[in-house]
Amino acid sequence: MILDTRKLLVANTAGDSISIISFDEDGYHVKTKSIFQMLKNNKCLKGIDRVEKIGIHQLYNDEEETDIIYTVNSYDNSIFKINIKKYIIEAYAYVGKFPTHLAIFKDRIFIANSDSNSVSVVDKKTFELIENISVGEKPHGLILDNNNLYVANSNGYSMDIINLDDYTIKRKSLPYNPLHFYMYKDKLYIIAAMSNGMLNSYMIIYSTVENRILKKLSINNMIYNIIYKADINCIYTPNVSDGYLYKIEFGEVDYIKKYYIGGMPCNLVDMGECIYISDVLNNQIIVFNYKNETMETKLSVDKEPNGLLII
Repeated sequence: MILDTRKLLVANTAGDSISIISFDEDGYHVKTKSIFQMLKNNKCLKGIDRVEKIGIHQLYNDEEETDIIYTVNSYDNSIFKINIKKYIIEAYAYVGKFPTHLAIFKDRIFIANSDSNSVSVVDKKTFELIENISVGEKPHGLILDNNNLYVANSNGYSMDIINLDDYTIKRKSLPYNPLHFYMYKDKLYIIAAMSNGMLNSYMIIYSTVENRILKKLSINNMIYNIIYKADINCIYTPNVSDGYLYKIEFGEVDYIKKYYIGGMPCNLVDMGECIYISDVLNNQIIVFNYKNETMETKLSVDKEPNGLLII
């Protein structure tokens, strides 16, 4: 294992907690912090409604704020601003129904609300809701490309492209329902998971320069997210249905290799030689070394690990 001073944060959706995974010469260390305790740690935070479940879906950070992370809370219809060093929730904002992902552009936070068919806009400094932008049906994933915000309409066979300078919207029709995005240079990788009776998932490669689909790839069962490893020109994607991690090399003939890792692998991030994958079935993080193509270890976390963030 190559030592790294960074930490891996895990959003445990059903556990309403965040697990912090650190690394040193003795190996991996995991500690888990309750979101409810973080609320109690800020005695000055007033007016927040109490609910039984918060349901952290994803985690984000801003390079300008070293110790600050943001959570998207699907069950509570809110976002939190958390000082992860002090384990204190500093601010909160209620947004639309069932928020899933957010993106930060300048002094604004944009949140996809899956059950409201909208994107909420929150002021980053005051943490006040400014407005809601109507988009397509069931918006889920978001990704920024310069001043354009791409919105995956997961039940609308489309994605909306919001110009963040003037909030004009262009809609691009897609052959399948998009769920998540991944951007590398001028290529937008679109994950279209199984829906509406589909037996397969699809990966769509879209050129943001030419504004057109370059390639479509069908994959059995349900893929959920991807990462691209530029050093070996490969994509990795976990398959929730069959417990495999897929390695995809695009070329004249696409090559797919599979590694069985078990469980229900969902989200993934990469750091150094390892890929870290959340397993929502077994409440663990799977550590896969892509250089030697082996599974290094499995780390137990709280219930239903979902979003991952490296800080």
